[in-house]
Amino acid sequence: MDKELERRGHRFARYADECNVYVRSKRTGERVMQTLVALFAELRLQVNVSARLVQWLRRRLRAIHLKHRKRGSTVFRELRRRGVSALVAAMAARFTGNWWRVAGHAALHLPLPTSYFDQLGVPRLVAR
Repeated sequence: MDKELERRGHRFARYADECNVYVRSKRTGERVMQTLVALFAELRLQVNVSARLVQWLRRRLRAIHLKHRKRGSTVFRELRRRGVSALVAAMAARFTGNWWRVAGHAALHLPLPTSYFDQLGVPRLVAR
């Protein structure tokens, strides 16, 4: 993306996952926005990663999702609502200090499947 913006002579600032493109007019801004949307759609299709990295990313997503619940009681309640047995939900809620460990538990693959993250709009990565 950086190379494309430089090639077109645009001024931009990028930090982490943010990008600001500066243009002189609204019309130019709309045109650049259309170009960027097309470029992102093209890049999204070209992302290929190893199967191991995809597994790691899914586990990371589960850990972040649980961490947003903050407390064990909230984690327990959400897991029960998603159909996890009381025993497994209690075990997962007990280890809220170690989200990575909880996210690796096999029981969380059922209530937080890949399709759940699809519904949230998380793009799927294609494993090589």
